[in-house]
Formats: sequence, C-alpha cells, structure tokens
Amino acid sequence: MNKYEIRVIPKEDVEGKTYWTAFYPAIEGCVGGGETAEEAIREAEENLEFFLEYLKEQKREIPKSYVDSQFSGKIALRIPKSTHKLVAIRANEEKVSINTFLVSAIMCYLGQKEYEYQLDKKIEQLRDIANDSLKLQGINFQFNKAYAYSWANSIKNVSLGGSYD
Repeated sequence: MNKYEIRVIPKEDVEGKTYWTAFYPAIEGCVGGGETAEEAIREAEENLEFFLEYLKEQKREIPKSYVDSQFSGKIALRIPKSTHKLVAIRANEEKVSINTFLVSAIMCYLGQKEYEYQLDKKIEQLRDIANDSLKLQGINFQFNKAYAYSWANSIKNVSLGGSYD
C-alpha cells in the first residue's frame, strides 16, 4: 500500500467528551474518526484503501505517496526515572504498552499543534473579513488576535472547516 502522511486531531463534543479525527493532507476528504487515536487511524486507513481502489476503477490519477526513507520509525528515548514511572503507571491504567501510550501522547500533542495552526488560520481569515466589513462602514477597528484565540479555545465545539471536519 502507498504511504501517505496522516494527521490525527483530538476534538471535544458539546458534552466535553474527546474524540479523534484522522486525515490525509494529500487526499482531500479521506478521513477517519473514533473514540481513540488508534480507531481514527484505522478507519482512515480503511477509507484510504476504498478511495484508492475507486480511483483505479475510474482510471483517475492516484495521489503521489509520501515516503521518506530517513525515518525508520524507531527512536531511542531517555527520560527521567520519575517520568518513566508515571508513563508506566498510566499505560498500565489504560491497559496498553508503554510504547502505545507514548505514541498516543505524541500524536495527541501533534494533533493539538495542528488544531492550533488551523485555528490561527481561521482567526486570520475572520480578522480580514471583519476588517474589510468595518472599513466599508467607515469604522476603524483593531483586531485583537490574543483575545480571539482565547475566545475560540473557550468554545467547546469549534469547527475549523476544511475537508476533514
């Protein structure tokens, strides 16, 4: 199977429950979701197989795969003993291996950073729209990005738009 970059983003529903969305930036609309990052990835991978098969059947161009041989997927990681203990306890509580727990924690962090990046883009778009609209009305308005970012993060159900929502 082709290798494509996959991104995983944690989200919260209106009741505060976390769910996960996985998507391929190179393949618009090919997504997966689940209660865990692993479920979202698994669903996205299944959807990718169906989508690529569909493209072949329709004799349409298959998006180029992402392969970077400098990354083997293996890293040696040294952490303080106290951190190792906390990770082991949490992994045991979640009934997963330490490796699986650390992969999930890393994906959660990266997903949060992707979410923040997408949020920043939307805030910039809103700022531009607000400024253009107010200029038409002859109003001079100074957009406060820090306030907008704080406000947007306080909302439980923020939709960033795009093909993976």
